[in-house]
Amino acid sequence: MRPAVILWFKAYSAFLTLLYLAVIVYGAFMASRPAVFEMPEGFGRFLGLTLAALGLAFAMGFAAGLFLPRRPWAWVYGLVLICIGLNGCTLPFSAALLFF
Repeated sequence: MRPAVILWFKAYSAFLTLLYLAVIVYGAFMASRPAVFEMPEGFGRFLGLTLAALGLAFAMGFAAGLFLPRRPWAWVYGLVLICIGLNGCTLPFSAALLFF
């Protein structure tokens, strides 16, 4: 029987995957239209591409969390993903997952 916290971890990973996909879209928009954000064109493009790249890296990391097998290394990987969420708006969910 699978513990309930595994299901909650999968939901957490799916939510953060979608959140980081939104960051990719926002970064691409920022890179393509820097004048909308009232910043110099070079900086706006750089910031947008940086956001898109970081969003892609984190989205791939959290998407991988959805398909982890039940192995000790996967438990550590999941723990790292939970700890990444401890620094933002997902703090209550991350703390609850970390507790259980």
